[in-house]
Amino acid sequence: FTPSTTAFSNDGFTKLLIHSNNTSSPGAITSFTDSSSSGHTITKHGDTRHSDAQAKFGNTSVYFDDNQDWLSFPHHSDFSITDQDFTIEGWINTADTDGKIWSKTADGNTYDEYFFGLSGGKLHFNIHGGSSHASSQLSMVGSTSVNGGQWHHVAVCRNGSNFRLFVNGKIDTSSVSTISATTNSEAVRVGILYGTAYPTYGNYGGYLEELRFTKAARYTTDFTVPSAPFKTTATPSVDPLSEESNTYLKVDYGSGTKKTIDKYYFSINDKNDAKLMPKSWHLQGSDNDIDWTTLDSKAEQSFMSGIFNYSLVNTQEFRYYRMHFVDSHTASGIKINEMQFIGRKT
Repeated sequence: FTPSTTAFSNDGFTKLLIHSNNTSSPGAITSFTDSSSSGHTITKHGDTRHSDAQAKFGNTSVYFDDNQDWLSFPHHSDFSITDQDFTIEGWINTADTDGKIWSKTADGNTYDEYFFGLSGGKLHFNIHGGSSHASSQLSMVGSTSVNGGQWHHVAVCRNGSNFRLFVNGKIDTSSVSTISATTNSEAVRVGILYGTAYPTYGNYGGYLEELRFTKAARYTTDFTVPSAPFKTTATPSVDPLSEESNTYLKVDYGSGTKKTIDKYYFSINDKNDAKLMPKSWHLQGSDNDIDWTTLDSKAEQSFMSGIFNYSLVNTQEFRYYRMHFVDSHTASGIKINEMQFIGRKT
């Protein structure tokens, strides 16, 4: 799976996107904007600012001084992951060992939701499925040091029951779990673990750029990291199929028959057919062919010849299933050689 190395688009799956590319008096600029279509309000804490001392793309990056600097934005369902696919990614340049990049955990001693950051200079992702430290949880620590004062692309991604940490486009570690994160009403914090009540915990020191949160699994295997900033507007190089598109592949299992689909795959003959595969889609189920429930979403997928499997956590049963294709690789349309749903009949 190799996404395009051109400027990735800000598609409908993107729920937060923070750039940093200021050209005038960067150190004096302390306002931050969510460039996704969601437009979440971002609040600056401490001395967090844009700095021209380091930049991966353009002129500046966001600088945190490891002393109670952080960004926050209010609770929103966009950031409650429960058992859904998601991706958190960005570019970091740090000598820090234990700072947190992204935290949705409670501001205190309640153990819920999740956080992503560093532990011992390596990537660390933690998700809680209960209300105590000993409760159901998933904790992943990578094997690659990312605190050498160089730019690294880092990401955590959930795809069904598969969790993966990525460093520079390579799988760093992985884990399998069906955990569902407990939810809270806490703000999301960038650059610190807890925030106001415990301001000395999990402070991040270093630079951050192109921070993006996606409510979909962008990466399932090694990939080529972006070579340009994420696009602020959805203007890919080809005309996309819109979210309102009527481009579907639908299956009706018949009256009185329902199935629980938890896996599907594509079979691709050659590289020419791979170019005509869909790029982004939703898998949806329905009992009446009118009201549809989204079960799985994928964004910016790329293919080569072979078989590509996708798994999802689904316990619901439906008569109708459909693939709603919302983006293509070429303006000439979509071609699928073979696709199959796999599940249980009830």
